Order: sequence, then C-alpha cells, then structure tokens
Amino acid sequence: MKICPSCGAQLNDSASFCNICGADVRGTVAQPAAQQQDFAPQNPAVAPEQRFNQVQQNQFSQPVYQPVTANANPARSAIDVMRSFANGSLFLVGIIAFSLSVIFTFIRQLSDSIASFDSIRDLLDKIGLGSEAENIIDSAQSASTGALIAAIIPSVLIAVGLWLTYISFKDKSGAPIKTSGLTMIKVINIIGLVFLCIGCAIVEIVLLVGAFGISQAKNEVSSGDAKALLNLGSGLMIVLFIVLAIVFTLCIVYFAKVISSINTAKRTIMTGVASDKVSGFVAVIAFISAFVTFISVFSAEGASGVLAALCSVTASICFGVLIFQYKKAMRPLMYAGGMR
Repeated sequence: MKICPSCGAQLNDSASFCNICGADVRGTVAQPAAQQQDFAPQNPAVAPEQRFNQVQQNQFSQPVYQPVTANANPARSAIDVMRSFANGSLFLVGIIAFSLSVIFTFIRQLSDSIASFDSIRDLLDKIGLGSEAENIIDSAQSASTGALIAAIIPSVLIAVGLWLTYISFKDKSGAPIKTSGLTMIKVINIIGLVFLCIGCAIVEIVLLVGAFGISQAKNEVSSGDAKALLNLGSGLMIVLFIVLAIVFTLCIVYFAKVISSINTAKRTIMTGVASDKVSGFVAVIAFISAFVTFISVFSAEGASGVLAALCSVTASICFGVLIFQYKKAMRPLMYAGGMR
C-alpha cells in the first residue's frame, strides 16, 4: 500500500495520483504492512473527503506576510510633518510678527502722510494761501490715504492666508486640510510678479531710451565739457540699467520660487507625497531682508516705525528657519530605504 504524503490517504501500489487530494504519488514507495500504521490518519473515523477538506483549509488559512518597507506609510508621514510645523510655535510667531508688521507699517505711513500734509498747510498759511488751498489739500490727503490702504491690501491678504493655513492645520476634526490660505498667498504673489515684470520693463526701457538720447545729444554739442558731462550721464544710466536689471531679476526669481514652494506644499497636502522642493533661495532672501531691515531700525522714526521693523525682522527669521527645517524633515521621507 502507498500512503499519500499530502493527506495520508491509503492508496493502491499502482496508483499514480491520490484520489482524495490529487497529489502526485508516483515517487512514493509502498510501505510494508508493519509500517502502514505509522502513516495512518490519527482519526480513522474521519472520512477521506473530510480529511481532504481539512488539508485545503489548512493550506489556505495560513497568514500571508507582506514585506514592509522603511516608508510604509509615506502619505501620513508627510502630512504629520506638515502638521508639526504648522502647529509649531515658530510658525505661529512668524504669522503674528508678520501681521503686526503690516499694522505698524500702515500706522507709520499714515502718520507720515498726515505730518506731511500738516506741514504743507502750515506753509500755505504762512504765505496767506491756507484758506484757498484747504479743499485741494483735503482732497489730496484723502487720495493719499486711499492709496496707502490700496498698497497695504496685498500684505493684509497674505496675512489672512497665513492665518487660514494655520487654522486649517490646527483643526483636529479629521476633515481634509484646506489649501485656500495657500492659494490666496499664491495668487497675491502671482499678481505681484506680473506687476513687477511690467514695472521692470518700463523702467529698463526708460533707462535705455535715456542713454540713447544722451548719446545722440552729445554729437550735437561742440563743447568738450558738455560732451564729458553727457558721457558721464550716459555711463551712469547704463550702470543703473545693469544694477536694476540684476535687482529686478533677483526679485522675479524670488517671486517665482515662492510660488513654486507654495505649489509644492499644496501638492504634498493633496497627495501626501513627501517633497523637499521648497526653495532655500527664499529662505536666504528672508535672512538678507531681516538683516537689512534690522539695520534700518536705527534710523526709523517713531515707535510705530521701530515696531514695524522689529516685527518684520522676526517674521523673516521665523519663515527662513522654517523653510530649512521643513526641507530637512522631508528628506528622510523621500529617500527612505536608500531610494531616490
């Protein structure tokens, strides 16, 4: 008799396949009768068909083990990193400082505007024209105040976008993180980039036209001193053209990098895919801006001017540090397991 090695069924010596489980038994050697009891089923009362069912259940009830990678849940890990930064004290301090800098800047500009128009009124009063020009001065002052309000609107909207982002990350209800605040900041930067490009083009064209006009004018004068003066003016305009071109280029790159970094943050929020593609250039510019603004503190006039400068310095440092810390925290999630 043959014993099926799979289910333990007793088979004829000439059998090639088990008639219970279908296992190949052609290589199975028939056992002597004295040894057949060692391979007999432990429970002879169980029918062969039941034993076959038990074998099938045992085969398919074994747990299946899946390999676990070092970055098993990258989506959740990336969102956790963003939440930790958005809920951190550094981000909150940066938002508060930026908001206060906007408020103090508006107060300083408004007070400077009022002081300027008061000086004009005093001057007109001294020459006896105060009453005649009063209406004109009032209209000009109203227009100046409106212009100040319009100029501060982009900064106010950026502050609102930062607060919306903070509130969205702070929400613990389990709702998806909203990106409306980041979108608002992105739109403001896009508008700023467009106006900057237009302004740069106008200024550079004016400088080129001026330099060309001066070069043409020097051909029409005979005086050596006049030609030297015109050559100096033309050279200064060319130098100014080059310097402003460099400055404008850096400003354009800055705006473009800010927009790109916002897109990266929004993509991580929506997909959960970790990315460190936030611009270190933006952080460097923030530190440079903080240094320059800190220097201006010593020449600032009035308490509002000093407070505006200090708040701006604080905000720039906070956001610059956050960018570098964010890049550092995202890299292990991107390159976990040595994969790039």
